[in-house]
Parts: sequence; C-alpha cells; structure tokens
Amino acid sequence: MKLVIALALMFLSFPAFATDIFKDSFESGDWSATNRQGFRWTEKTWTSIVSQTQELTSDGKTQAKKNAASFPGDDWTAKSGEYCLRFRYGAGKDWSEQRFNIGTPMKDIWIRYWIRIPLNYKFGPKGYPNKFFSLWTDGYSGKGDGSTVWLSMARRDEGDCSVWCTWSQGGYTNSTRARQDVPFFTRADRGKWMHVLLHFKTETSPGASDGVLQTWRRWDGEKEYSKLHEVLDAPLKIPSQGPNGFQSGYLLGWVNAAFEEDTEFLIDDFVISDASPMKYLLEEAGTDMKGK
Repeated sequence: MKLVIALALMFLSFPAFATDIFKDSFESGDWSATNRQGFRWTEKTWTSIVSQTQELTSDGKTQAKKNAASFPGDDWTAKSGEYCLRFRYGAGKDWSEQRFNIGTPMKDIWIRYWIRIPLNYKFGPKGYPNKFFSLWTDGYSGKGDGSTVWLSMARRDEGDCSVWCTWSQGGYTNSTRARQDVPFFTRADRGKWMHVLLHFKTETSPGASDGVLQTWRRWDGEKEYSKLHEVLDAPLKIPSQGPNGFQSGYLLGWVNAAFEEDTEFLIDDFVISDASPMKYLLEEAGTDMKGK
C-alpha cells in the first residue's frame, strides 16, 4: 500500500504529458516568435533584444552595442545562444516592462524562464513594491471582471529583496493583501542566473475558490528547485463574458522603489507549458530521478 501511495504522489507531482506550447530563446533577434495558439509579444517599455555586439530597440532600430551609449552595460551574455531580452531601468526611472498575449486563453498554465540578477543590483532606497510578474484574464487589475495575479518584490536588509504573491478576486476589484513574503535574492547574487517556474490555475467553477498559485526557483548550477509560494484556494475568477482563462501578462514592470543607478535585468529561454515540466527540468539539471 505504501508503494502505491508513493507512486501516486510521484505521478501527481510530475505529470507525464506536459507539453511545451511556446518557446522563445530570442535567437530570431526580434520579438517575432509565435505558435499555433497565437502567442505574441506586445507592448515594450524600455526593453530590447540584445547580443554581445548589438541590440534591437523597442522602436525597431538596430544599433551596434558600442554605439549604444544611452544603454550602459558591459555584459549582455545570453543564458543560451546569442540573444536575450534586456530590461533597462535608468537611474531614478520607474518602468521597464515586456507584455505578452498568450493567444488561446489557458485555465492552467506553467511558465518558466531564466533571469539574470543585475550586476549592480540594489533595491531602491524609497518605496515598494517593485513588480516581477503579472498574469490576467480580460483586463488588468481593477479593469477586469476576471482575476489578475502578481508577484512583487520588496526591500529586505539594506538593498536585498523578498518576493510575495497576491491577486484580485475579479469583479473589477484591485489587488488583495500581499501573501507569503519570502527572501528572493541578495546583493551577493549579482550576476547570477536564476530559473523561475510559475504555475497558475483558475478556479474550477464560479465561487469555488480553488485556484492555484505556485512558484519555484533554481539557481544556475543547483540541482533542485526551491518552492517559494503555494496557494491552493485562491478565488481566481474567469470572467463571465470570457476569455476562458488567462490571456495576457507582463515580465518585470513598474518599480515603486527606483534604482539609484542604471540597472539591467536579462531574461532568456521563456517557455509556456500546459502541465508541470518539473520532472524534465530536474533531469535537465542533473538530478537523479530514480528516488523521486
């Protein structure tokens, strides 16, 4: 009986049929990637596609890196391949954000990507939170009948940061209180690549309040993922007039605590799946799955 239970738990933790429905490692050198479901990158605010020699700015202009004096940064090395997505926060500025539209709405969505901690990272001296990720159904925050979810960062220990989760309950309401505020990264993590895995699931029926929000992360070189957040009873509403699931989102975003220096994040290997890819990810990281 114990063996049966253990096998059942393993199956629940690592579904066998996760499908990657969208991937973008930015090797096209632009924002053109799409899929059969109609994914597209949309609004761009102080983002660019970069390599070690050039960048494509949000207004479609390509320029050599050595001539990009208004975009300081000596290391645009991608996590894989040649290109990655760059977010520039100018000193004292409050916004760098990349939006996307999923195309076909998804009730159950898994998103993962690599993000490099800025080489000079230090949380801004005044204000919080700083946005990290958001996903919504028909309209963002109070503009939607359906729900929005957020991950946001707050100041911790003289410039380090924590991350919390929150959501709106739909019905054109704003965010509820912050939940599960946990340490995220520190100034000692500058320059490191971090892999994040995010899972969001809408409630199964109106008022069921069984929506799911889960997040994990793994530092480059580690073999295991650490769970940061888990909420299994969230009222993540699907709007009555559609879309029938999550439709849009953004990476990074508004900072209420502006950075004192020009600060750049890099993101690479952005992937959307329809079920948990954890088993594959652990095998990719070199974890022995025989005992899992």
